[in-house]
Order: sequence, then structure tokens, then C-alpha cells
Amino acid sequence: MSTDLVKPVTSAPWYLVLLQGILSLLIGLLLFATPGTAMVVLVRLLGWYWLIKGIFSLTAIFHPGAQTHRGWLIFNSVLGIFAGLAVLDHPLMSAVFVPSMLVTFVGVLGIFIGVNDLAAAFRGAGAGVGLLGVVSIVLGVALLGNTLIGVAALPYLIGAAAVLGGLSAVILAGKLRTAQKA
Repeated sequence: MSTDLVKPVTSAPWYLVLLQGILSLLIGLLLFATPGTAMVVLVRLLGWYWLIKGIFSLTAIFHPGAQTHRGWLIFNSVLGIFAGLAVLDHPLMSAVFVPSMLVTFVGVLGIFIGVNDLAAAFRGAGAGVGLLGVVSIVLGVALLGNTLIGVAALPYLIGAAAVLGGLSAVILAGKLRTAQKA
């Protein structure tokens, strides 16, 4: 199994991949065990991330080789700093607001993807693509119709993804360990 897609991963030390897998498993299990508390913690981490990223983006303005337009860098920096400060200043309200915005975004995106799939089906992509388009539109409308149900399910969906990703990383770490010993 030596494809170009696997080669960059094999250069990572196996123990770092194992550590990432264990941390992902722990986060996933915490999301299942205490979804409310875990979401508050994750949203706070997101707030810290936005704040730090905003500060680093602001320092990039002064770099002589900045490729991005300085106006966009300033906008991105200020937005990141304010979003981070808002989340850190109001953690409980943010624990509902940020996931609600994410669910709303996913709902709108689902509708757009569904409409695109339906258009592709009418252009000859097949009935399966059309059926997936209808399902995507229905789920998008359902999420927009009752965002709180999506927010309530979000910790479990993120937890399931974290557990599956963590298990995959642990398995990959074992394969990397044997590959790096050889």
C-alpha cells in the first residue's frame, strides 16, 4: 500500500499519530458522556483559537511578503479577535449560538447542494443523484426549521466522528510503527 497519498503520512512519528488518536477518542467519549459541558469547552477552545489566529493575522500585515491584500488581512484579523473575545466573554451563550450558526450554515448548504444535485439529475446524472438531492433539501429544510434539534444532535455527531477518527488514528499508528521499524 505505497501510494503517493500515504507517503507524507508515514513520515509522521507513530507515537504522535497514536497521541492524536487517543485525544480524539477522549474528546468523542466526553461528547457522549457530557454533551453540554463538552460543547461549552469546545466552543471556548474555538474562541481562544479565533482570538490567537486574529492576533497572528494582524501581525502578518507588517510582513513585507504578505500575499493577501492588507484590507482583507485587517478585516480577517479584527473579525477573529472580536469573535474570540465574544466567545470567551460569553461562554454559555456562545455554546448555544455558535453551534446554532453552524447548524444553520449546514442547513443552507444542504439546500444548495440538493438543488445542485437535482439540476445535475435533470441534466442526465441519474435518478440516484436526484434522490440524494431531494434528501439533502429535506434535511436542510428540517435543520433550518428546527435548529435546536440540530444543535442537540451536534455533540453526538461530533463525538461519533471523533471516536471513529480516533480509532482510525490508533490503527494507523500501529501500521506506522511496524512500517517505521522495518
